[in-house]
Amino acid sequence: MAINQVTSPLHIENTVNSLAVADLKLPKAFKTYREMLMDEYISGGLLLTKNLINKLDYKLETPQGASQQETLLIKALNKSLNNLDGYTKTDFLNNILSSMEYGQSLFEIVMAREEGKMVFNTFSPIHPMNVNKYEYSRNSLKRLLLNPADNDGLIINDMAAQKSLTGERVLQFKLNPSLDYPLGQSLLNRCYMPWKKKGIVSEYELIGIAKNLSGVLKIKAPSEYINAYYNDPTSDNAKYMAELIDQAELVHGGKSSLAVVASDATETGVSLFDITTIGNADGNDVDANATITRFDQAILTTLYTDILTLGQAGGGSFALSDSKTTILSLFIESVINMIDSGFQKAVRAAYKANGVTVDKLPRLVFDDVEKLDFDTFSKGWQRLIQSGGVVVDDKLEAFLRERGKAPVADPTTARITPDVVEDNERDEKEK
Repeated sequence: MAINQVTSPLHIENTVNSLAVADLKLPKAFKTYREMLMDEYISGGLLLTKNLINKLDYKLETPQGASQQETLLIKALNKSLNNLDGYTKTDFLNNILSSMEYGQSLFEIVMAREEGKMVFNTFSPIHPMNVNKYEYSRNSLKRLLLNPADNDGLIINDMAAQKSLTGERVLQFKLNPSLDYPLGQSLLNRCYMPWKKKGIVSEYELIGIAKNLSGVLKIKAPSEYINAYYNDPTSDNAKYMAELIDQAELVHGGKSSLAVVASDATETGVSLFDITTIGNADGNDVDANATITRFDQAILTTLYTDILTLGQAGGGSFALSDSKTTILSLFIESVINMIDSGFQKAVRAAYKANGVTVDKLPRLVFDDVEKLDFDTFSKGWQRLIQSGGVVVDDKLEAFLRERGKAPVADPTTARITPDVVEDNERDEKEK
């Protein structure tokens, strides 16, 4: 009777693809991302970007032409940002940056009245894992249906019994939303494939190390000694064999690190028993370390943080640092723009609560990501001035002083221009 084969071995690449479909499907994806954060390259890459952002101060900038009422309100809102109930501005920013891991970060807007104005009291974080359903009407979030908070029981929150939250009170930051990822796309989504393959290779490497017999002792003994050891423990041959094994354990790593085989041979000299792989570590031409390094590099590249490998083997030279830093800076700027766009909902809610007309909302501005290279900056302006491309006036001087962090010009002191210096030198020579 013929037997038909109904299964076939699954290629590792297809296995990883199948796992990705299941692991990256919401809401399971949130638990997958949390597991991925245990990888040192993923957590290190994310921490680099986060630390470059959370060291920046930020505030609402008064738009040009704002009324006195708007100016006073913006001042009050900035003051409330510096005095949030429960945590600092940096804590709030770090919670926003969790969108890099989960694709989005959610908060409940809580407002309070201070000095006659409705300002920000706090922004209560909502973990994406605790959201059961998102109810939208077209592009507007109408309601969040919540699950009980998932934690280890150490934190008790009086809002844990809250079942739903109206969309007006929800502040949502979404990283790179699209038609396929309307709730935002986590950076870890793109890291999944190299991370998973790296884990498989690492596991096989550990299995190979555990099963590698190159360091195992091999004891050869006549078969009658081995038979006596198992069948007649009191015999002299058995005692000798036991002593031999005990001595091998003392100089090595225990019974699991040795093998006993008979030394008997046939008339032609062929061993009756043997373990040929013991003592032979050759034949494996796969370098697991090189493969793992390649996956680590792919992880850092998807996180825009491959600058961490510059100068290392296979990571590129320091000559690439400028271009790599520029790419990282552009990504950080896009994250800052995402934060500013998302925060507009909170500003609009504050304006509405204070009865202020929303003509032009203030933007959330951050400190510069990169420090100004004053040498390059000044040389560029020097060339423009010498070529006649720009004319030096009070406004330009004030701008250059501000960018160079120089003291503000004293209006009572005359500006000394190059022409004045030449005239003074000519007068000195004539004298």
